[in-house]
Amino acid sequence: MDLDEILKDLGEFGNYQLITYGLLFFPLAFSSMCSLSYVFTTGNLDYRCKVPECETNITSFDEPWLSDALPYKNGKLMDSCKRYQPKNNNYHENCTSSLFSSQIESCHSFIFKNTENSITKEFDLLCEENKWKRTLVGTLNNVGMFIGLPLSGILSDRFGRKKVVVTCVVVSSMFTTLRSFSQNYVQFIILEVLDALVSAGTYVGIFILGIEVTGPKRRSLGGVILSSYYTFGVVILGVVVWLVEDWRIYLRIISLPCLLITSYYWLLPESLRWLISNKRKDEVLQTLTNLAEKNNKSLNENIKKSIEELGCTDIVNMDETNNGQEKQVKIHPMRELFKTRIMLLRFLNCSYCWITHTFVFYGLSLSSVAIAGNKYFNFILVSFIEIPAYIITWLTIDIFGRKVSLSMSLVISGISCTMFHFLDADMITARLLLFLTGKCAITISFTVLYVSSSEMFPTTIRNSLMGFCSTLGRVGSMIAPQMPLLAAYVDPVLIFGAASFVAASLALYFPETLNCKMPDTIEEAEMLGREKTKESR
Repeated sequence: MDLDEILKDLGEFGNYQLITYGLLFFPLAFSSMCSLSYVFTTGNLDYRCKVPECETNITSFDEPWLSDALPYKNGKLMDSCKRYQPKNNNYHENCTSSLFSSQIESCHSFIFKNTENSITKEFDLLCEENKWKRTLVGTLNNVGMFIGLPLSGILSDRFGRKKVVVTCVVVSSMFTTLRSFSQNYVQFIILEVLDALVSAGTYVGIFILGIEVTGPKRRSLGGVILSSYYTFGVVILGVVVWLVEDWRIYLRIISLPCLLITSYYWLLPESLRWLISNKRKDEVLQTLTNLAEKNNKSLNENIKKSIEELGCTDIVNMDETNNGQEKQVKIHPMRELFKTRIMLLRFLNCSYCWITHTFVFYGLSLSSVAIAGNKYFNFILVSFIEIPAYIITWLTIDIFGRKVSLSMSLVISGISCTMFHFLDADMITARLLLFLTGKCAITISFTVLYVSSSEMFPTTIRNSLMGFCSTLGRVGSMIAPQMPLLAAYVDPVLIFGAASFVAASLALYFPETLNCKMPDTIEEAEMLGREKTKESR
C-alpha cells in the first residue's frame, strides 16, 4: 500500500493536517514579509530641493512660490533634485521669479513631504544617479535566493524538510534583525544577501511539508491554503510599514518574534514521504500513529505490514512498482533524471515557467507602489487580491485540471498587462482594475504551478527539483527590480504581458496531474498523465 492509499484510510485532510497547516502559517508569513521588505526599506520618498534663499529651518513641503524656484510643468515637479539658479544667495522673505535665473542646477539639501524613513533617506540614495543602488538591493536579494534555493533543496532532501525549514527561519530572523542596525549601504546589502541566502528554501520547504502530508484529493486545497499564508504575510508587512514608517523599527517588529520558531524542532512533524523514502521505520510508525489518533482512525494490519517491510528491505520507498517487483537504487536519482528525455524536457519547461512567474508576479508587486494614490494602500490592495485568486484556484483547479488552469490564467494576465499599457493615465480606476486583474491571474497561475510542480516530480528528488526550478525562477525576480530603469525605454507591463503569453503556450506541454498518484520514482513520474496512473474518483 502506498502513502496516498494510507492517507485515504487515515484522513486526507483531518485534524492532523489542520494542526500541521496551522503551525506552518507563522514561518511562511515571515518568509513573505522578509522577501518583499526591500520594497519599502529601499523605497523612494516624496522630496524636493530645499531653497535656502526663501526657506528657514522651519519649512513646509508645499509653498505657493515653489514654481518660481523649482522646475514645475503643468503643476507637476519635473525633477526632485533640480532647482533654478539663484541670482544671489541672500535670504528673502518674499520669493518671486525675479530672484531666480532660468538656468537649472542640482541641489544637495532636501525637504521631505512626511516623516517616512528608509535607507534612501538615511544613506543618501536620493536622485536619479543613485536609483541603481536602490534597485540593486532587490536584485541582490534574489541573487541570494538564487544561490540558496538549490542548497536548501539538497539539504532538505538529505536531512529532512523540518530541520532545514526551522533552521532557515531562525537564522534569517537573526540576519533581518542585524540588518536593522546597518550603519551604511554596504553593510545593509551584505546582510540583505545573507538573509536571502539563508531564507531561500523556506517557502518551498514549507509548501512541500504541507503537500506531502495531504491526500491526493485535497492537495489543491492545501496549495491554496499555503499560498494564502504568503499573502497574509505580505499584507501584514504593508500594514506594519504603513503604521511605523521607519525601516529600522519595522524590520525588528517582523523579525524578532520569529526566534520563537525554534520550538518547531519539537512541535512540527517531519514529512511522511521523506521518512518513508529514507526508510525511517520507527519515525514512520510514530508519525502514522499520531496521524491516526488525531484523525480518529486506527492503523490496519496492511499499513503495519508495509511499515515492517520498509525496515527490512532495500527498496527506496514502500510503493509497489507496476510489475510487482521492488527495485534497488543503483544510481543517484538526480543523475538518473537527466538520462531520460521526458523528465529533462519537463524540468527545463518547468524552469522557464518559474522564471516567467517570478518575473511577472514580483514585477507587478513592485510596480504597485508606483500607481497613483497611497502607495501603502495600493501595495496592500494588490497583495490582498491574491486571496480571491487562491479561492478561484481552489474552485477551478480540480474542474479544469492543472494544465488548462495554468495556461488560461497566464493568457488573462498577459491580456490585462497589455491593455493596461494602452489606457490613458487619467483613467485611474480602469487602470487599477486591470492591474488587479493581471495580478490576480498571475497569482492563480503561480499557485497552480506550485501544485503541479510538486506533483510531477518523484519523492526522492521532489524538493531538490522544486528547489532548482525555483532557483532558476529567481532569474525573473532578479530582473523585476530593474524594471524602473528600463521604463525610460519601454513600459514594463508590455514585457510582463509578452512573457505571460509565451509561458501560456509552453504550459500546455506539462502532464495533467489531476487525480494522479503522486510519483515516488522516476518511472512513475514519466507515466504521469496516462490513464493507468489515474486514481479512481
